[in-house]
Amino acid sequence: MDSIRLITNETELDAAQAEMVRLLEKGANRSPEEDSHLGVLAVLIRSYEDAHWALDLPDPIFAIQSRMNDLGLQQTDLLDAFGNKASASLIMSRKRPLTLPIIRRLADRLSLPIGVLAQEYALAPHTEAESTGNERASATG
Repeated sequence: MDSIRLITNETELDAAQAEMVRLLEKGANRSPEEDSHLGVLAVLIRSYEDAHWALDLPDPIFAIQSRMNDLGLQQTDLLDAFGNKASASLIMSRKRPLTLPIIRRLADRLSLPIGVLAQEYALAPHTEAESTGNERASATG
């Protein structure tokens, strides 16, 4: 067995993956030392891939829109998850952030990871008309 060291480039990654395949193919015939070596290789390979091939998570609103499209859903089909039509509209237009209860309901309904939906994301800038309307609403409500 070769000595174990960090994987620092694609050539070393290829070699580590080949060694991992060789050990996996031995199946039940692996020695305890080979099992240990296999476990360490798996950690080293994953570490290298996470550091060099990591993909960013999608924007939460984009993920919701994409999943709705995949499932043939409209915003009105998710009113139970959003709570009401106004909340759905404000959230999907990025005027209001997702809340934890809505994140949980959408994750369940759309089969999306909570980690994707719970990320911070950019809200739409407020317009002058919205600010004036909100001030009136605050003054009367």
